[in-house]
Amino acid sequence: MSIRSMEMGPMKDDHINEISKNAGAESMDVQKDILERAKGNPGAARILGQLASKGEEIYSKVAPNLGNGSEIWLKYKDECGEDLDAMIEKYGK
Repeated sequence: MSIRSMEMGPMKDDHINEISKNAGAESMDVQKDILERAKGNPGAARILGQLASKGEEIYSKVAPNLGNGSEIWLKYKDECGEDLDAMIEKYGK
């Protein structure tokens, strides 16, 4: 785990809601899920928001396999090389 990922403190709910809305996560269920899964981690919220912008079907296949909070960011950064399509491929099965 990098120091940078550990330094990222919790975000307030309104910031995470804004991230999910800006990413095109229109469904209230998806927005609520992003909020719960991100656990206040801004990197996780951003990745989940980007994932939601690909559509609810893709989001619902991938998100449950990512874990919570910083786990999501670390999988995206370290395992998938910050490539959302690679993350969808790896965790969407």
